[in-house]
Amino acid sequence: MKENKKINGTALVEYLTKGQSPFTEFYSIFEARYYKESDDAKIKLNTDLLDRLFIYNDKIFVCGEALSHCVADSIDSMIKHCKSFENIPQNDHRSTYAFEMKIDKIHLILDCCSTIPGFETKVETKIEEWKQAGVKIVNSKDLL
Repeated sequence: MKENKKINGTALVEYLTKGQSPFTEFYSIFEARYYKESDDAKIKLNTDLLDRLFIYNDKIFVCGEALSHCVADSIDSMIKHCKSFENIPQNDHRSTYAFEMKIDKIHLILDCCSTIPGFETKVETKIEEWKQAGVKIVNSKDLL
């Protein structure tokens, strides 16, 4: 695993707050569900955070509550960000690190998530979509 940024040997921790706008749902940690280009940047896709996650890590582990909503939207945001680097022109400044934006770095720890009752079919469909995109589906015992 690549070394995360550190100060005096201690890894940096960044705390994020969701729900920065009372006018939209904010399930993903990376962006509001609905926004316009004219909206405040703090509810738009947090590309700075996503760039750091993908550049400084070989594997990104995702788990939480609820798989059917917050976790699902967060994984979708990560995939969308990675796909934005496909076919990026060489003269775009982001091309220097485009090779780091790989969907297969995303690992969903399935047994560390739960689904809101009634959304099981949605989650099964999403998991198949994510697998097709390259997301790795693992269980916590696989990480030991």
